[in-house]
This record gives sequence, structure tokens and C-alpha cells, in this order.
Amino acid sequence: MSGAFPEAWLALREAADHRSRSDLLAGRLARWCRQRGTVRVLDLGCGAGSNLRYLAPRLGPQQRWRLLDVDGALLAHAVTRVPEGIPLVAQCRDLSSVDAGDLGGTDVVTGSALLDLLDLAQLQQLVDAITTRGCAALFALSVNGRVRLSPAHRDDAALGHAFNAHQRRSVDGRALLGPDASGAAATALRAAGYSVVEVATPWRLAAADASLAGEWLDGWISAAIDAGASRQADFASARQAHVRALDEGRLQVEVGHVDLLALPPDPVRRA
Repeated sequence: MSGAFPEAWLALREAADHRSRSDLLAGRLARWCRQRGTVRVLDLGCGAGSNLRYLAPRLGPQQRWRLLDVDGALLAHAVTRVPEGIPLVAQCRDLSSVDAGDLGGTDVVTGSALLDLLDLAQLQQLVDAITTRGCAALFALSVNGRVRLSPAHRDDAALGHAFNAHQRRSVDGRALLGPDASGAAATALRAAGYSVVEVATPWRLAAADASLAGEWLDGWISAAIDAGASRQADFASARQAHVRALDEGRLQVEVGHVDLLALPPDPVRRA
């Protein structure tokens, strides 16, 4: 997997990401980590480091991190905002070739807003790497395709359908999993004997989140138009109605995400 998200977008969404995430699953992972002393965490597609900033204060004092991302500028930004006392290594590389060899010396594999960008082969390769090494895994904020806007527009369902089709589009011959990703990961991890828990972690955006809601709305409708060009006029009309509600402070948005925690059946192997 290659490509990156703009730093401004990652900064804009960070507060909503953190308040939406499952503290329950983070707490369960923290208890698992405390039983093992120092834990070594691999953050895949770390971006500007939001996932580390959320998790590190919850995992206890004995932790080491390795950050992987294809975008060197985002990695450099992440390194400058690491909580004090957290040892880390940052590596700039594409994530599509990550396998069991890359997970040597890793206890926990994590990623945020990552799984939906993978195709099925990449996901299975990642699951195989995790289960081969006996790592725990926490994947946060995978989209699940559920969106609700209030006030609603008659074309919202069609918009959602077109957007989800865009999320499942083919990129360089790869069919992205999009909203199917978390479910596919859960199935594969359970098949390997892992204990898996999924928790719904939707964004809930209101007037105080107008900047984020506006950026999200623009991207949501633009992607839907890209996937459903025949409905362009209808979708443009829906955009106008939602932007008007946003400008008037009336728009409320719920964007569906899922957090997934997977714990190995046996004590972690420190290979």
C-alpha cells in the first residue's frame, strides 16, 4: 500500500478520532501488555503519530514503538510529537510488503484508519504475519460504510451506496476492502484461534465540529460522484442542502467506524 493523507486532514480529524475510539479495547490491550513487561509496538501507516499519542499513555511505562509510513514528512512530524520517555524507531517504507519477517521482536501490531485501504491478499498477508509471530493486534477506526446525516436528504442512501462502491474500487489492479475490511480481518484472526472483539466507534459530529464535518462532507460527496457519475446532478443538490445546514449550524453527522482488538491464544513468542 502506498500513498498518504495530507497532514492538515490528519490534524483536523485527530480530536474526533481520539474521542470516538474504544477505551474498553485499549484498556484490555493495556492489561495484556502489563502481563508481559516491556512491550514492543509496531504502528503501521502511522501518519503524523495520532495513534501513538492516543495509545501510549494507556499502555503503561514499559513500551517501545516502531513507526512505519510511506510518507517521510509525516513520519518526521510524528517523531517531533512523541510523548516524553517513549523510545521509538521510525521507518519510511511502503506497507504492502510487510510480512512475518518484519514483525520479529514485535508484541503488538496496531494501525488506525488502515484496514479499509487494503485488498484481501494484503489483509491476509498481514494476518498471517501477526498470527505467525503471536502478536496482539489493535486496529482502530476502520470505516464500516454506515453514515447518517440530520437533517437528512432524499439522496443520502444513494450517496452512501456510491461512496461505499468507491471505497471498494480497484487501485492498480487491487480491489480495496473498504467497509468490508474489519469484518474480513476478524474472520481471518478468529480462524487462527485469536480472541477477537469489535466495537463500533462512530464519529459523531455537530456544530462544534463544523470544519471537520465540512471537509468530510466534501470528500464523501466527491467520492460518491466519482463512483456514481450518472447521479451527479442529484448528488450536487444533496451537497447544497447539507452545506446549507452545516453553515446554519444544524447539520449532525454520524460516520461509522469499527475498532478491532485481537489477542493471541497462547503467550506471545518473543522471536
